Amino acid sequence: MHPKSEGSAAADARQPGYPPPGKEGVSLFSQHKIAALTNLLAALPDEPQLSAQELKAYFDSSPEELRRAVNGVCDDGTAL
Repeated sequence: MHPKSEGSAAADARQPGYPPPGKEGVSLFSQHKIAALTNLLAALPDEPQLSAQELKAYFDSSPEELRRAVNGVCDDGTAL
């Protein structure tokens, strides 16, 4: 692990005005928590009446939710 310099994001977190406006009282990581995925494959009927484009979007939606949440956690970790 690399030591944090005084010019790092972790040092910035100790400065007045942190956390940024709108983030007060919210843990950096908890704002990315996914309580439930929006589109479960199991929720689709056995023979869905969706176009190929709609099915592709449905199948891609859960991994995309996870990607956004994980990237948010990584960004927050970098800010520490």
